[in-house]
Amino acid sequence: MGKKKRIIIFSCATIFVVLIVLCFFLRGYLFSIYMDYNYEEMVTGSENPMSFQEISNAKPFFGTEYNEFKLLPKTAINIQYKFWYAKGVMGPAPHEHCFRFEAPVDDCRTFAEKIIEKYNKDNPNFRQLPLTPVKLKKRESPFEFGELGKVEWFDIEKIVKGEVWGKNSSHTPCIWIDTERGILYYYESD
Repeated sequence: MGKKKRIIIFSCATIFVVLIVLCFFLRGYLFSIYMDYNYEEMVTGSENPMSFQEISNAKPFFGTEYNEFKLLPKTAINIQYKFWYAKGVMGPAPHEHCFRFEAPVDDCRTFAEKIIEKYNKDNPNFRQLPLTPVKLKKRESPFEFGELGKVEWFDIEKIVKGEVWGKNSSHTPCIWIDTERGILYYYESD
């Protein structure tokens, strides 16, 4: 093989390796360009607090039922929710959603336990979440949402005495219960 041919092969191989490395380091940027042009953002939420009966008859999740609402205690009142969803994305759809309701503390705990049990059952290959809460040791900071923006009624910073179920992590339910006021807050995102 001649010197000229080896130089051409080496140059092509070098360019190929450089392109692979660039794609690896720029994958987040390239994906964000794809995301910016290929999906429709959808946001929906309750304008006013709802009763258990109202939410039971609603299809709040963009015209469909929302599975977590099927587990709500019948004692739930002042139910509020907000959902953000990216429609038309390949793979798992980016999403962010939250809701809150008021109910007796035991009913809030039963709901939280059902949510965690459901998560553990639906995700057997992931680390299982404990079925017991962690007591809040200090007041939470105001919650910072991503795509949902400001959600006035998601005021976990007002919890003086409470507990947390689940984990604030990707695709994982996180539930705060205000044990003095009987309020449950739920958050999950991608």
